[in-house]
Amino acid sequence: MREMRFRGYSILPLVIYPLRYIPQEGKLIFYPRIKVEVLLEDETLRVRSLYRALPRDREILRKEVVNPQDIKSFPAPLSFKTSNLTGGPYDYVIITSSDLAEYFEPLRTHKEKRGLKACIITLDFIEENYEGRDLQEKIRNFIKDAYLTWHIDYVLLGGDTEVVPYRGVYGSCEGEVDEDIPCDLYYACLDGDWDADGDNVFGEPEDEVDLIAEVYVGRAPVETPQEVENFCNKVIWYENSFSASYHKKFLLVGEKLSDDPPVWGGDFKDLIEALIPPQYEVSKRYDKLGNFNGNGEYIIQAINEGTHLINHIGHADYWMVMWIGDWEFYDISGDPADIQNDENFCFIYSQGCYAGAFDQGGFPGGTDECVGENFLRSQYGAFGVIMNSRYGWYDPEDIENSPSQVFDREFWDAVFNPQPLTTPSGLIRAILREIPALSTTSTTSLTSL
Repeated sequence: MREMRFRGYSILPLVIYPLRYIPQEGKLIFYPRIKVEVLLEDETLRVRSLYRALPRDREILRKEVVNPQDIKSFPAPLSFKTSNLTGGPYDYVIITSSDLAEYFEPLRTHKEKRGLKACIITLDFIEENYEGRDLQEKIRNFIKDAYLTWHIDYVLLGGDTEVVPYRGVYGSCEGEVDEDIPCDLYYACLDGDWDADGDNVFGEPEDEVDLIAEVYVGRAPVETPQEVENFCNKVIWYENSFSASYHKKFLLVGEKLSDDPPVWGGDFKDLIEALIPPQYEVSKRYDKLGNFNGNGEYIIQAINEGTHLINHIGHADYWMVMWIGDWEFYDISGDPADIQNDENFCFIYSQGCYAGAFDQGGFPGGTDECVGENFLRSQYGAFGVIMNSRYGWYDPEDIENSPSQVFDREFWDAVFNPQPLTTPSGLIRAILREIPALSTTSTTSLTSL
């Protein structure tokens, strides 16, 4: 349990269990009242370096803490350095290469029409004007500067990893260690440098990474002008769409996750269904119901018929999700293949492993990108995806509290919450809600998807 920060405000994430189980005595004790004592220290300049004192920052925080009355005690912001930026303010920044910058102009113009002040910044500008051990750190330092100077809230990384590099971070589970997990949260969570011990391995436990995001970061994994055009056209179409029948279509996809004992993905998805408002038309493709059975053609048909939202749990890989492979997007000549939803583009959330591994190539005979990227960069497919860049995890004995299921559930709860979203990003809110659990330990045996 340790302090974290959101836009310069100090936050103490707490998880409190009012129950205590004593197995030797067979007792379950409920504590109707719990007293929490918090010892405070004076703030340092480092803690307050990202403090902007903006009304919208206070409003987000006010709805996420138990003592909102104390927010007013924070003083005026301090100025720490001279900015490299002029102009502004801006809400939305697109970071891309000089070669691709002009092709993002329609998206920038579209955002302006929707009331967001937007600009395009090239990597050449960042390279020349910001310090850092590598380009990743320079990009992050620019984002910090834009956050403080222009008061930005949104960042689009306009390029695949060959254009805008990713920061590889540390992860460990079930004895397996990976020090190069692609993680764009590095560009969103701006406190610290993610390498407190200075060993060039980012995001280790001893680095005490603060996972509360200051800005909302997305990535358009594109490399060519045509791919930029495809991505921008889909986003612009979606944000301008008004089809009530299309917006109501929600598809749940659940595969069989294991045989002994049988674990059904449909059971996980039924828990998500409980969060979906009644006005949505929910369809199901479950192995448990016998109407999926690994037949990706069912999903392709639903996509081509204009399904809006797709929520999936099942085994996946960098070249395949929902039994849709990267070859479904382009045939051997490079022409579009089976997925051809002319408008009515979809959004996909998948718990499957590696489907969002945007640092890895596709299946031999298909394309050279992961399947999640192909959904975004092709002319058809999806306007947005949330997919794992490495493993998804489930607990066969506790489906409701499986790690990936928890984020899945919190995301859709944030999207469909009848109250206005306190944060514009459902995913960031899901992470924010689950941060207190990071201070807990578990001996649960997990299984990868």
